[in-house]
Amino acid sequence: MSDTEQQWADQVQLERELEEAFQDIDDGLFLTQRQVDLLRYACGLPKKTVPNTLLTEVFDDFAKTFGENK
Repeated sequence: MSDTEQQWADQVQLERELEEAFQDIDDGLFLTQRQVDLLRYACGLPKKTVPNTLLTEVFDDFAKTFGENK
């Protein structure tokens, strides 16, 4: 695959993932961190490196509740 074809394929993939993220927004669903990063990238903004502490705590609680018992 040539560089131009690869760039075209990457652009199509980016557009597909952006459409999915906007559909999730329209449906009132929470976005994944990957989707948020993708939206930030598409807008020319850098990734946020500081995690949202509230969401981190919520996911940690889910992991404790629904994770494997060790």
